[in-house]
Amino acid sequence: LLKSWEIQYKMAPTYKSISTDSNGAVTIENLEWKVAPGTDPSVKATVDSVELEDIADEGSGLYSIGDVTYTGMKIDFAGVDGTSFSISTPEVAIEDMYVKAVGDNPSPADTLRAGMNVAKKSAWGKITVNAGGQSVSADGLTTTWDGDPVTGSGKSNMKLSNIFIPETLMAMADQSGMIKGLGYSTLSIDIGADIDLTNDGKNLAMNFGTYYAVKDVGTLHVGADVADISMALVAAAQTMKPGADASALLPQAQSMSFGNFKIRFEDSSITNKVLPLIAQMQGTDAQTLKGSASAFAQIGLAQLKSPNFTQQVVTAINAYLADPKSVTVTMKPAKRITIGELMTLNPQDPAAIIALLGVGISAND
Repeated sequence: LLKSWEIQYKMAPTYKSISTDSNGAVTIENLEWKVAPGTDPSVKATVDSVELEDIADEGSGLYSIGDVTYTGMKIDFAGVDGTSFSISTPEVAIEDMYVKAVGDNPSPADTLRAGMNVAKKSAWGKITVNAGGQSVSADGLTTTWDGDPVTGSGKSNMKLSNIFIPETLMAMADQSGMIKGLGYSTLSIDIGADIDLTNDGKNLAMNFGTYYAVKDVGTLHVGADVADISMALVAAAQTMKPGADASALLPQAQSMSFGNFKIRFEDSSITNKVLPLIAQMQGTDAQTLKGSASAFAQIGLAQLKSPNFTQQVVTAINAYLADPKSVTVTMKPAKRITIGELMTLNPQDPAAIIALLGVGISAND
């Protein structure tokens, strides 16, 4: 477990003591991680205690832990420029956790699995971020997972509930008062994700969807289907040092492929509040702005030389501004597109790129 944490967080943990009771339950006191010296920002993570119950050896280096409880968790970040902030939560409760031992001479797949968090359920208590005398809190984080403990393949769900940004912090970020003038003196945000991960020992594939919901403002959804992530790429990423140029991974990333992609915004009130403000800045009114938006879009998109796509955009703009509900942009290529193929596309022929990627846009669907 300690080695798994070291792989996952790139920091070797230390602790004051480990004890075992008559039932086999293990308690780790004063657990601590520190980032490597000289790294910016510096990171220090501490946990007052970790309790592990119902530990069982499942064979082949796999261990199950029925219940895990972290008490008094805190992470401190400090930059060389003097900036600092901390994240804390009083308790984290985990059910049915599976830990994979690294073993000798591990393969990239073994190292990947050993560094993964795999548990049926987890529930974090109130999470607080403190910085510069201000604080942002979230009601909690919950996760679920169902899959294969050996490979880590499976479906998982995550939700971070009610990230509350208070009025004092909003005022600091919005010194002009523009956001408050729109009626948003505070913000409440939910973040969630659904991930379907497949690991066959040679390649990874991931189908995911995320959302960012701001109460009384709107919700942004982002989803994608990524596959053919080779273990060669995983191995290169595992050995990459902090701050290294990520472009060094491109040779191993050539075969990574993308299927469908979607980004969608669902309006709750923001559009009809922002349009009059934009119109005022341009010396006109909201209705005139709505009427001219599609004409400006046609002019701007003419250089793409894709009449069908331009018409889609114009239709979507007109429909959305008439009744703001949602806007959806999709990519649905006829076949999967690899990174290598994307790098060979001709930027001088945008219409061909749009057709190959199957780019589309719609509103209020």
